[in-house]
Amino acid sequence: MKRIAAILLGMLLLLGLPCGMHAQYNLEELGFEAGPGVALLQNSNENAIGPGGNLNVFYSHYACGKGYGFHITAGATGLFPSTPNGENLLDVSRAGKSSLQFAGVDVGVLGKLRIHEYHRPREWAVFLGPKLLIPIMARADGNSLSDHATTVNRFWTGAQLSVQFRRAIGKKKSWFIRPGVEYYFLPAFDTQVAGAARPAYLFLNFGYAFWDQRG
Repeated sequence: MKRIAAILLGMLLLLGLPCGMHAQYNLEELGFEAGPGVALLQNSNENAIGPGGNLNVFYSHYACGKGYGFHITAGATGLFPSTPNGENLLDVSRAGKSSLQFAGVDVGVLGKLRIHEYHRPREWAVFLGPKLLIPIMARADGNSLSDHATTVNRFWTGAQLSVQFRRAIGKKKSWFIRPGVEYYFLPAFDTQVAGAARPAYLFLNFGYAFWDQRG
């Protein structure tokens, strides 16, 4: 009886430990992501659409036994929308097709939430948080965007909503698929003809965690 009682007591102690069962440990990861996307630029008159792409490195963290954490990214994004009606989007002297090119550095601080409170080799999580993009290049029809706009904003502030799907590689490494959307609340630029133009970006990223710390 004493042995059975000791076993039961030991089991209760294990169940009470905050980082005991179901691989409940702190999880920190470093990795990189890249992927294609679709760039959108819109105002009240016209929509421009075209390809995009991004590359970033990330640091990600889940606390012990928690179904939530945070995800910090830093990288570069390029957006290349175009429209057949440039006169409705830019201050241009002629009608017709207009192409825009944006490239810049960006940083995001995202909260992440999963349905489980313990780590699983295959799982998914929802990401949501603010995003800042600083355009280094802003051009339209081969010229500086400032030639076709009254104001060109040097900082884009917005938010990202995405879903990350985790897939295991061996016992510790992982790769990810992360589709999502970013929308920037402040306009990329303003024109006399069409007013404010705000960008959005739909993306499909593929990532790999090359370092993790568990414990």
